[in-house]
Amino acid sequence: MRKNSFAVQLVILLLLSLLTPLSTNATDSTISTNMTWSGQHTLTGNVTIIHGMTLTIEPGASIDCGDDYWILVEGNLVAEGAHFFSSAIPLTQGSHGAGLWKGIEIATGGNANLNGTLIENAKTAVKINGELEANNLQIKHSYIGVNNLANSNIQGYNSHQIDYDSVQNSGILTISNAQINQSAIGIHTTGITTVSQSNFSSIGVALSTPSGELNANDIQLET
Repeated sequence: MRKNSFAVQLVILLLLSLLTPLSTNATDSTISTNMTWSGQHTLTGNVTIIHGMTLTIEPGASIDCGDDYWILVEGNLVAEGAHFFSSAIPLTQGSHGAGLWKGIEIATGGNANLNGTLIENAKTAVKINGELEANNLQIKHSYIGVNNLANSNIQGYNSHQIDYDSVQNSGILTISNAQINQSAIGIHTTGITTVSQSNFSSIGVALSTPSGELNANDIQLET
């Protein structure tokens, strides 16, 4: 009798374990009210800022974007003096830490203002399908720096150790006072690009224009 009772209990426990959802470390989140982040913040999943809402990141804030997460801006992102990075451990020994998280994507209709902001360790640091206004934007240790498919105005840009293209443009891009160092291609454009007062160093190809329109002046090239 005791054996039968034990067997029934075991079956019940097994059924309960099958019905209980598996726990997960990652929790995606949606920002559906205006919100401000300050200090240290660690993502536990992907973040979406919905249309009409604004995420403001205060000066000095550091955002650890975890392992392969992304931030999608359908509304508005305002960052001043912020630092986006990933503390995930690279899978490849000797890696300089590129591609550990996906990056910031500005959706169609979304807007981002990035001032004095540093982005590191991304696949594509900033992808723009909406609008980007940036001043003194820094991007380091990433596969691609900026991928603009819509409208971007960048006044002051510094990139370092970008594996592929520091800047890709198939939309409308104005960029000035850029310091682009150590990337395969500095600016690759098939859209309309205006670049001025910019310096390229340790670059495979500084300006690549297979199609589109490129207006460049006061460009410095260093080996």
